[in-house]
Amino acid sequence: MTTTDGPPPTGATTAPFDGDGALTLDRDNIQPGDPLTATGTGCEPGSVVSLSSLGEDVGTAKADGAGTFSARVEFATIQPGRHVVRADCGVVLVGSVDVALTSSTGGTTSTLVVLVFFLLVGAVLVRRQFAGVFGGRARGDHAQEDHAREDRA
Repeated sequence: MTTTDGPPPTGATTAPFDGDGALTLDRDNIQPGDPLTATGTGCEPGSVVSLSSLGEDVGTAKADGAGTFSARVEFATIQPGRHVVRADCGVVLVGSVDVALTSSTGGTTSTLVVLVFFLLVGAVLVRRQFAGVFGGRARGDHAQEDHAREDRA
C-alpha cells in the first residue's frame, strides 16, 4: 500500500458531509408498477438530487432550504430482487428495495375451473333428481290410466 503526503486529489464530485444524511424509501417491498417514494436528508440546501439504480436514472428532486428532498422513484425496467437506489446531491445517500414478481391470473383461473366444475356437477345431480320425480309421476299416471281402462272393459 502506498501513501503520499500532499493535498487531496482535486475534481472530486462528491464532497465530504459533516452531518447526518439518510435516504429512506417508503416501502421495503414492491411489485412492478407500485409507487415508490424516496425521502432524503443531508443535502446542501437548493442542490439538485439525482436518483439512480443500476446506472439508470430513476428520479430527480431539489433539496429544500433544510437540505431535505422527496421524489417519486420510477424504474423504466425492473427485474426481481434487491435494488439499490442511490441519491447524489453532492453527498451520496443509499437505500434499497426488494422487487417481487407475482402472478394473480394462475390462482384466479384455477378457482374459476373448480367453481365451474362444481356448478356442472350440481346441475347434473339436480337434473337427475327432478327426472326421477317427474319421470316416476309420469309412469305412475300411465299405470293409473291402464288400470282405469281395464276397469272400463
